[in-house]
Amino acid sequence: MSEPHSVLGREQLVDTMIELTRLSYLHRAIVAGSDSLEFCAALRRRGFIRATTTTTCRIPKAQRAVGLITGQNSLSGIEAALAQISQFLSATAAIAVLIASRESGFCLKIRSKLEQTARWKTRRDIP
Repeated sequence: MSEPHSVLGREQLVDTMIELTRLSYLHRAIVAGSDSLEFCAALRRRGFIRATTTTTCRIPKAQRAVGLITGQNSLSGIEAALAQISQFLSATAAIAVLIASRESGFCLKIRSKLEQTARWKTRRDIP
């Protein structure tokens, strides 16, 4: 029996985000966005037991090596998810953002926001 198209698509997205961030079983990962629970469950099924979501992680300690943002279709949604995970991420964390919008220039706006967050995080970490 074959799996539904959406399940196969989600599995492929999980594989792609794992590859993009070079996520290993030793990394701590944080997932944000409207599909974060399903995405985190998919990671855990693959053996990434240190994956969690912003809603299930108790204390943000800036120790997560990988941040994943899923299920957001608007710039404001991605910005909100980025704001949620930024306090959990270490200064050298890798971030992957699933972008489902076809809006012109949308990816450039996200890139700019990520660069702003990186500069803010770097300044915050300097004593």
